[in-house]
Amino acid sequence: KQTNDRNSSLSTEVDDAKNTACLEQEQLSSKISSLDKELLESKQEEERLINVVKSLKTSHADALTSVEEEKNNLINQNQELSQRNESLFSEVKQTNDRNSSLSTEVDDAKKAACLEQEQLSSKIS
Repeated sequence: KQTNDRNSSLSTEVDDAKNTACLEQEQLSSKISSLDKELLESKQEEERLINVVKSLKTSHADALTSVEEEKNNLINQNQELSQRNESLFSEVKQTNDRNSSLSTEVDDAKKAACLEQEQLSSKIS
């Protein structure tokens, strides 16, 4: 009878151990499924972030190219305007020199006219 009681007790312990092991296995399976899902989501997020970084790098490179082109355009425009400015300064100087020359001619003509007028006046008187 003791052997039967012992066998019955061992059988109950084995059943309890099996039930505990089944519960633990179910919990571990659930945890593994949950971790697999998190891993998948993490990989998807990583892929999304990789694409965002690629897009940002491309946008950055495009922006740098655009800024460099604009810089070169502005340098060219500045050179053209500087040349035009030099040309205009040269024209202004030539015009000022010509005006000065004409002004001298006018002064000389006035003096000559005054002398002629004085000479005519003295002849008349």
